[in-house]
Amino acid sequence: MFPGRENAWVWWYSEGMSCRYLTFLTLFLSAAPLLAEPLSIAVGWIRESIPGQTVTAAYPQIANSGDRDCSLTGASAEVAGRVEIHEHQHSDGQMRMRQLDSLTIPAQGVRVFEPGGLHLMLLDLRRPLVQGEELTLTFSSGNCGEFSANLSVKSTQ
Repeated sequence: MFPGRENAWVWWYSEGMSCRYLTFLTLFLSAAPLLAEPLSIAVGWIRESIPGQTVTAAYPQIANSGDRDCSLTGASAEVAGRVEIHEHQHSDGQMRMRQLDSLTIPAQGVRVFEPGGLHLMLLDLRRPLVQGEELTLTFSSGNCGEFSANLSVKSTQ
């Protein structure tokens, strides 16, 4: 049936496996850019907590290296009961803080979180945060995946 081959099954199996292997390899390599997370933290820090308080703020710079806008939908930290995205707004001569449900990180852009502007509120702290320690925050993006970053706690004094 197959000249020079005593066992057609062995030929089919070995040829079929080679084809499957090449197909898998091609699909895997073509999907690799899709698996890369476009969001990352360039720099950032967390404010040392005030004694007796169970809230503090974090100020990362989130970079988007992707070709599409990413929507930051939340964050979490083991040390906090919850983490919220906030911004300060000037209204009627007063500065007010407002929670955001999401925040767009533009394609090939950076969003800077800073005191008096965008920031992350770490609420219901389970313990005081002390200058010099490093905490892991995990960020969620509905359309660009999830990523984690380590931020240092700094004193404002």
